[in-house]
Parts: sequence; C-alpha cells; structure tokens
Amino acid sequence: MGIGRLYVAAALVDAAGHITPLPLPPASLKSPVWFSIVGREGEPVGLPPATAPETWAEALDAPLAEMRKQGQLAGIHLWPGAQRRGSP
Repeated sequence: MGIGRLYVAAALVDAAGHITPLPLPPASLKSPVWFSIVGREGEPVGLPPATAPETWAEALDAPLAEMRKQGQLAGIHLWPGAQRRGSP
C-alpha cells in the first residue's frame, strides 16, 4: 500500500483573505503533490470579494512555479482548518 495523495502546506490564509507563502519542502518530491492553502490556527478563512483571485494569483505565483520545478503538481487544495469545539 502506498501514499494516495500528498498535500503540502504551501501557504496560509487569514480571516481577511491575505495569503502568506510558506517554505516549500527542501527536496524534490517524487509523488504528485497537492499545493495546499491552509487557514491560520484559530482564525476563520476569509476571501475578499473582488480582489481575491488577482491578489492570490500574485502571492502564489513564485511558490507554484517552484513547486512545479520540484515535482508533479496535482492541483491546489484550500483547507480552511478545523473549527474549535463550541464554534458555530
């Protein structure tokens, strides 16, 4: 049995929708990788209505290019994060 999907936390998104790229793995990955955008701990994920696509594209351009060099990029995954108990 092998690994089916590999998700790499590659960027953080905060409640205001601002993206912060994270350092990528130090070595190339042989398996197809999902570039994951994760919510900051304890914060809801927010998307600015009109500027999100352009702003996110600019912020993620360099990390995505680097990830493509390192290996097979399978896609992009948005993980808003787990809600704390008692949260709506």
